[in-house]
Amino acid sequence: DGTVSIAGAFTANGTGTITGGNEDVNRVTGVATTLTLSGTYAIDGTGDGHGTLELKAIAGQSTLITDYQLVLDSEGNARIFENNSTTTSTDVANTHGEGVVRRLVGSSFSAANFSGNYAFEFPGQDLAAKPAALAGMFNANGNQTVSHGTSDFNDAGALSSQPISGDFSFLSDNRGTMSLTFEVPNKPQVTLTFVFYFVSSSDLYVVEIDSATGTGLPTEFRLAGEMILQNPSTTFG
Repeated sequence: DGTVSIAGAFTANGTGTITGGNEDVNRVTGVATTLTLSGTYAIDGTGDGHGTLELKAIAGQSTLITDYQLVLDSEGNARIFENNSTTTSTDVANTHGEGVVRRLVGSSFSAANFSGNYAFEFPGQDLAAKPAALAGMFNANGNQTVSHGTSDFNDAGALSSQPISGDFSFLSDNRGTMSLTFEVPNKPQVTLTFVFYFVSSSDLYVVEIDSATGTGLPTEFRLAGEMILQNPSTTFG
């Protein structure tokens, strides 16, 4: 029924079972946070790395079952695309998605891991289903503050360049929340709320979760992307 952005993390036990995890979702039809994950997977015995993945995302009394094809690389990461090929799939919206599953680097994270200068890009759509993208850099201080940032925003061709700042909180496992405030075309400023997942201290996945109380409908944009830590000894010119 429209675009969807999903970020999350799960544990695979090496023998075909997803033993736990969480995901956060921003759809046209609503934002859902902290969904519980379980599921199964299988890797083909030929050794070329292709296989299948079935995820069960639980929110209250509702369960969404989605099917993916995948291929592994030599580091244990996977490229996936959704095809809902089994009769157990409950995705009645027939979502067609693709993405990356990355192996976590490190077994524990904290706010202190989010520290340094990060470059980022968050593409997506606005509420009118037109293309939007936010890109830039900022400094995270490892203690809840985001500052000294610059950003560029493009909302359906309306361009702006401005400072960006905010704050963040580490929650648990490899998950946290972040708010970013910046100016946008035709508005004084906007504050967007995101959930982030550590892949490592230098690589984080992000999805926006702004929604209306009660309805859960998106209220700002549908942005998602990645933040990459920059080498502090590198000077750009």
